[in-house]
Amino acid sequence: MNINTDNKPFLIKSDNLEKLRPNIIKVANLIKKAVSEKRQVIIRHHDDCDGYTAGLVLEKAIKSIINDHKPQYLCTRQLSRSPYFDYIDALREANNFMSGYKRVAPLIILTDLGSNSQSMKSIQRLSDFGFDFIIVDHHRFDIENK
Repeated sequence: MNINTDNKPFLIKSDNLEKLRPNIIKVANLIKKAVSEKRQVIIRHHDDCDGYTAGLVLEKAIKSIINDHKPQYLCTRQLSRSPYFDYIDALREANNFMSGYKRVAPLIILTDLGSNSQSMKSIQRLSDFGFDFIIVDHHRFDIENK
C-alpha cells in the first residue's frame, strides 16, 4: 500500500525537492491510506493563482486513485477567501461531520494556507474531533506551530 520509496528522480532537478522527499513520500502515503479506507479527503485552498493550482492538481491526482463510482463524494475541493484556515470554516466542517453519517473524521489538506498562527485555532479545534491535516504551503512556516 505504501508509495514506492526508491529514489526515482524528480522531473526537476532540485536540492530542495530532494530535502523534501521524505515528507513528500509521507504525505503521499497518508493520502493513499485515506483513499483506501474510503475516508473523505477535503482540499481547502486559498483563492489565488497558487492556491487554485495546488488545489486542482491535488484534486485531480486524488480522484484518479479513488476506485469508486462517485469520487466527488470522497474528495472535495473548497476555496478559502482568507489566506488562513478561518475558524468559521472549521466550525462548518465540524458541523458537517457531526450532522452527517460519517464515522471517521475526514483528512483535510490545506494548500497555500495553514502554516500561520491564524490557522492554528481552527486546526486544533478540528484535531480535537479526530480530523487529520496535511499542510502544503510555500509561505514561511511559523516554528511555534510545528
